[in-house]
Amino acid sequence: MIVPSSVVNIMSWQELEISICGEPNIDVELLKSNTEYENCDANTPIIVMFWKMINEFNNIQRSNYLRFVYGRSRLPLSSKDF
Repeated sequence: MIVPSSVVNIMSWQELEISICGEPNIDVELLKSNTEYENCDANTPIIVMFWKMINEFNNIQRSNYLRFVYGRSRLPLSSKDF
């Protein structure tokens, strides 16, 4: 009912999953480019440490972090979808 049947017929289940749920691999650069800061900036020491920590996480840890702060375990596909 949500996805038109004409689209389902031309996409694989993997393409359909990514279109609906987002990319399973967390793109840290996409997350970083869509992060908004208040009372600090990307060069503030705590923010630099935060991104270092996120980069050291594996994909499951990043997904769990997103679920905790964002309510979703995957990111949108592009910046315009945020």
